[in-house]
Amino acid sequence: MEVVFNGTKIKYEDGELWRWYCRSGNRDLKKPYWKIMKQWNRNGYKSVNIGKPYFVHRVIYYIHNQDWNIDDSRRDNSIDHIDGDKHNNSIENLRVVTNSQNSWNTYHTKCKGYSWNKKAKKFKAYIGVNSKLIHLGSFDLAEDAHNAYLDAKNIYHII
Repeated sequence: MEVVFNGTKIKYEDGELWRWYCRSGNRDLKKPYWKIMKQWNRNGYKSVNIGKPYFVHRVIYYIHNQDWNIDDSRRDNSIDHIDGDKHNNSIENLRVVTNSQNSWNTYHTKCKGYSWNKKAKKFKAYIGVNSKLIHLGSFDLAEDAHNAYLDAKNIYHII
């Protein structure tokens, strides 16, 4: 699918972002061509320059959803990688979420959802919801605390 974005014709095809080159300076090219856009890493995400820097996943989402405002940086307009893989930019893996919802993948993949309470000599389970920690209980086994966290995820972290 091809779109014109910030005066530049671009497309997403075969897992790559492409730019249309039809001018050089102030003259038209005799043989216009498509070229893969140069990308670089910014905060662990791939980025491209289309008049200014953009994260690749936001550009890909925009190409498929042109009514979505790519320049809206409010906290309720984040693009989430559903599987938590920053480099999996297939459109099926991208969705609009709030900033809080966007962090849920991180909690699921990198957070156990529990910690050891030295005083009580038990594992304390917790989950983050709307910038607050909810205590889920205390458990003798780490596995039980982690399972309590996973159960709570199914209740509180639904998109």
